[in-house]
Amino acid sequence: MRRILVLIIAVLYFNIGYAQLSVYFNYNLCAAGCSGYAYAYSNGGTPPYTYLWSNGETGSHVDSLCPGLTSVTVTDNIGNTATNSFNLLNYPPMVATTVSQNTWCTYANGSIDATITGGVPPYTGVWGGAIFSSTLHPTNLPAGNYWATISDANGCSTLANGTVGVTDLPVNIGVDHSVCNGMSETLTVPTIANPPITYQWNDNSANSSLAIQPTGSGIYSVTVTDYNGCSGTDSISINVISNCNVITGKVFYDSNQNGIKDVTENGMANVIVEAAPGQNYAASDTSGFYRIYTDVGNYSINLVSSPSNNIITTPAQTAIFTGSGGIDSLNYFGLIADVDTSLSANLTMGCARPGFEHIESFNVINFSNAPLVITAKLIYDSNLILQSVFPPYDHINGDTIVWVINNFYQYSSLYFYNWLAYDYPYSFSQGYFSATFMVPPTAILGDTLFSSVIVEPINGDIYPSNNISSDFKIITGSFDPNNVEVFPGGAVTKSQVDNEQWMEYTINFQNTGNDTCFTVQVIDTIPQLLDLSSIQVLSSSHPFLMNIYECELSWTFPNILLPDSSESMINSSGFIKYKIKILNSANVGDIIENSANIFFDYNLPVVTNTAQTPIIMITNIEEQKLEELSFYPNPVKSKIYIDLTKFKSGDVNIEIINGIGQVVKKNKLQSGIVSLVDMSILAKGIYIIKLSNNEICKSKKIIKE
Repeated sequence: MRRILVLIIAVLYFNIGYAQLSVYFNYNLCAAGCSGYAYAYSNGGTPPYTYLWSNGETGSHVDSLCPGLTSVTVTDNIGNTATNSFNLLNYPPMVATTVSQNTWCTYANGSIDATITGGVPPYTGVWGGAIFSSTLHPTNLPAGNYWATISDANGCSTLANGTVGVTDLPVNIGVDHSVCNGMSETLTVPTIANPPITYQWNDNSANSSLAIQPTGSGIYSVTVTDYNGCSGTDSISINVISNCNVITGKVFYDSNQNGIKDVTENGMANVIVEAAPGQNYAASDTSGFYRIYTDVGNYSINLVSSPSNNIITTPAQTAIFTGSGGIDSLNYFGLIADVDTSLSANLTMGCARPGFEHIESFNVINFSNAPLVITAKLIYDSNLILQSVFPPYDHINGDTIVWVINNFYQYSSLYFYNWLAYDYPYSFSQGYFSATFMVPPTAILGDTLFSSVIVEPINGDIYPSNNISSDFKIITGSFDPNNVEVFPGGAVTKSQVDNEQWMEYTINFQNTGNDTCFTVQVIDTIPQLLDLSSIQVLSSSHPFLMNIYECELSWTFPNILLPDSSESMINSSGFIKYKIKILNSANVGDIIENSANIFFDYNLPVVTNTAQTPIIMITNIEEQKLEELSFYPNPVKSKIYIDLTKFKSGDVNIEIINGIGQVVKKNKLQSGIVSLVDMSILAKGIYIIKLSNNEICKSKKIIKE
């Protein structure tokens, strides 16, 4: 009996006394370096402890570790051991990419904008050569080659270089347009160069402006030369309509729905009006006024497309011209919000770069005829780090920001300025919301951020689908901030085209120069495969004026006061976002290509990338609609089936969102099959199921019994 008792005591003593080991370690500070370090902590066993690291070092602390697998073994005083291993990584390598702004001839107004990825922000740059400046964004540079040493917060460094070239003076006398035969106008050259200045028009005139009264179509050009011999040239094409007539009118908000513009009713800006047949378009100005020049003929006048969730209270107008010089006025169009709808939301996500701030902003519109109590929820990607919110939120649940507004009024404006890094007046009727995040420095390039907005109440809304808006953004490294993005990304099928596929385009711009920009103009020539009559502007970062000439759309942002990127990376940016349908005439093999020209003040245009959308055929689903993705049963007690058999393009992200906006389940589903999703552990109530990838975004309300 005594022997057995001793044996039990010995076993217990051995188990209790076994040495235990934990290790704390940190990344190498610099890529490809050997600056990692680790600490080993021991307990249990019998002190003192000895340590042996895989690189031969001894002691509880080791530094100067290189990347790779590292292990440590601890031995206590009676020979008990424990081992731990870990894979030591480097911080992402620093990569410097520069974008240069050329100087005007001898003006020394060039600049270099350095963008850094990897490492640990903040970054500092020390430029050599003729600059000797400690900045990432040196300005006021003459032509030449420049180089810099860029350092991060850990003291790691990389090299950057940029070349400032020479460009002509940025002369701008306007855009191509049409005029009536014999109509007078004046072409003017803005003052941009140092006097004395000489002007040379193609008709040999030598003034800063040229008065014209063209009787035939032609091209007008001017060359500007300053005192130092620097010069620049610009030209425009003016189309003269021989048998010219004028159609005028106003677009207005018909608050009493009587089809008549009353004195108290305001005009509506940026609505496109068409006189058919032909490409006769005009956009209304800030007072709602529009003017269209036409030839002889019979014309039907109407809005190109009724803005989203609005109905027209006036009939289509007609104009008949049998000769030239006619004026058909008072072609008024009243608009009123569709009282059968209530709420809608639209989310826009800014660029996402590791180590930089990222803005997500959205607008909410009340289209009903009475104020509502609403709840707006922004469900942001869990990889983001929240920095600030505007306006003040009511509460945050996990990765969901919640705003509650008790008196959310009807809003009549068509376009919404929601880049809320800017100091714009805020009112609940306009419904502007935003949140600023930090993208972690360790974020992986190419990963995708998904965020969604839900606006309640959904019950009773005639169009509940537009109460939910989702967007995605691919995490990128260095890139040109002036670009065009398209959703859906990738290809679309001929079946989608035949079922009125909408495309969403976002044109981003950023002032990477060396001073404040006063005016930005974005010009986008709409591709022939897109239906211009369907275009709807969704939102923009700043107030704008829109113009249209044939298939060329332009958005002008006057007095935008856009700081340069060295002053504020976020506030130097802006965007315009619109949606448009693909024409049914688009066929398999066609590629829709869209790019834009962006003018900052009087500088030469910045040409964006070309967003491409191929039209393809998918075997076995050509006659199917992607909208037929089905969820069943509904209501559901335990498990729900999601039919993805008609969708065969990559994995699909699924999110199940509860009534307070929390994502309670998140996963990936395989396309081409029927998937089973278990909801048995979820409480009873109403949920939103959202399916998305870079080609589709579908949400549906599900009731859990």
